[in-house]
Amino acid sequence: MPADDFILFVDDDNTCLGPLAAGVFNQTCTNPQYEARSAGVATTGKPIDKMILDTLMEIDAPTAELEPAKLTPQLADKAFMIISLGPQDFASDPVLKGREVTHWRFERPKPDIASTRQVRDRIKMRVNSFVSKL
Repeated sequence: MPADDFILFVDDDNTCLGPLAAGVFNQTCTNPQYEARSAGVATTGKPIDKMILDTLMEIDAPTAELEPAKLTPQLADKAFMIISLGPQDFASDPVLKGREVTHWRFERPKPDIASTRQVRDRIKMRVNSFVSKL
């Protein structure tokens, strides 16, 4: 995979599920050919949720590269694969329309550390399965 290609995790505002999945993927996948990034269909300018970063640091997942990004056609064009996360599928978003998008249904965690850990662990199981097939 060329250096510009990556797996793109897309969520609503890129402060929660997308960065969580990208961090878990980058911690789990040891093949340097693959990396993950995240983007939101409607970014709010808010930073990534502190509990998301804290739960990623608990499993030694890299967080330095994680920052909120807006989904753009240019970003989607460079993605090797696009995975949407959340209660709804974002495939109908204008940027994603007509692109192949895989949807992983996850609810946003409640605003407490236990809920955030549960969602992280469910995402980690899904990522582990995904990585084993790469």
